[in-house]
Amino acid sequence: MTDTANPDREMNTPSRDQNVTVQAANSFNNRDTAAPEQPAIESEVVSQPVKQQEKQLDLLPLLLDFMPVVLVEAVLFAVRLKRRH
Repeated sequence: MTDTANPDREMNTPSRDQNVTVQAANSFNNRDTAAPEQPAIESEVVSQPVKQQEKQLDLLPLLLDFMPVVLVEAVLFAVRLKRRH
């Protein structure tokens, strides 16, 4: 975006100097200046042991998943048998 009245003027947003990403990019591009140090945020992570549950093989959901396939195969088998005779 250019300023039509002053085309050589640099367009800046008010929060440019406060943006951490812009500061990091400027310090990377201008290696003569050092980047402002960011305060290290130390978060205390409380870890608790995870209880591993034994996986149980539930036969009912497994049976319900394969039931439509078995029924379709049975119908196709019966139709094929009927057409042979």
